[in-house]
Amino acid sequence: MIASPSNSRLRQEIQSCIQPFRGSLLEQLVKSSNCTLAVKYVATQWAKHYGTAGHLLKISTSPGYTWGTATYVVPICFPISSAIYGRIGVVGEYDPSSWRIFDATTSRAKNAYLTWLQTQFLYMQLTLTMHSNWANQFLRNQFRKTFKIDCVLFNPDQFNHSYTAHSDIWMAVSDWLPNEDLDTGLSQKFKNCRFTIIIEEEFDPDQFNISLRERIGPLSLRQPNVTMASAIATAYQSSGIVRIEA
Repeated sequence: MIASPSNSRLRQEIQSCIQPFRGSLLEQLVKSSNCTLAVKYVATQWAKHYGTAGHLLKISTSPGYTWGTATYVVPICFPISSAIYGRIGVVGEYDPSSWRIFDATTSRAKNAYLTWLQTQFLYMQLTLTMHSNWANQFLRNQFRKTFKIDCVLFNPDQFNHSYTAHSDIWMAVSDWLPNEDLDTGLSQKFKNCRFTIIIEEEFDPDQFNISLRERIGPLSLRQPNVTMASAIATAYQSSGIVRIEA
């Protein structure tokens, strides 16, 4: 074990980094777009599946995801931030009013999590063995379960200069089973999910899969996020489609 603050002090520090929706950064983001809509980009093969409202998003379970097993979405105020992951933008509604939110965009929260990691038995597996992907996923999940975190806000860790800014904010949202474990099936946190956006672009990862290069654009000046978000929200409500050109 690595020396760290006492368990009680560390728990208090982590708890102080967890906020209710009211007064949180997420509330600010919701107010900025005047709606509780989120976007998830998926492969084109899923377009028909989300052709009508009512379908649910799949919870991501693969090792390597930034905050473990969760549904990864972007608040609509960053409407194309995660378009690097698919050409089809699925929009859904959510109700964060009862959520416990860990804002991992702040240095304080990140440092609290890192300190907690160093007190865990699997920290050695994470740092000194080939099992880091498995250990990372387990520890990220364990952290969220231990502190009953419904949503982690974090900055992107993969980028494209025309679509994804370092200051954008993404969401990892927990679905809970009756035994307080994390669900791994379909998310119940996002309702009426519908195919609403087409991204007219393809992307290729660089050598380290940190930056993704566009194949076509940019061919035109990008509209401001607020303009695109408004158009997407209107299209979602009217069962329309918004095309984002390269």
